[in-house]
Amino acid sequence: MAPVPLGLAARAGFRHSALGPLRRAVERAAKAVGGSRLVVHNLPPCVLPRLDGRVGFAGTKPYMEMLFAHGAQANFGRLLERTAAFVPACDECTERVACAGLGKHLLRAGVRPARSFAGLRVSE
Repeated sequence: MAPVPLGLAARAGFRHSALGPLRRAVERAAKAVGGSRLVVHNLPPCVLPRLDGRVGFAGTKPYMEMLFAHGAQANFGRLLERTAAFVPACDECTERVACAGLGKHLLRAGVRPARSFAGLRVSE
């Protein structure tokens, strides 16, 4: 589960880790679990390595109601929508229906969908 810039994290100047080390960690974890499959939450699949189907995409949780430690309750899907955006490459992506988009913090850092991502229809 990748962290998202919500709540205290957002107020404390949340900074997402660099994607290179995160990608390498996902690759190591996928190899370590052998024939099992990892499921990644809170990151769009286009920023992670494909790893021959060993890494799954959890999608968003548009109906999940969260109860926070301080007592507030909120819909997680709506919270994530405020922190993400879609880029033109997302328009034709097969995962768009389940994806909340790229986090705005990732977009500000220059992250874009990997052109090799299988869900994108790359024009010739």
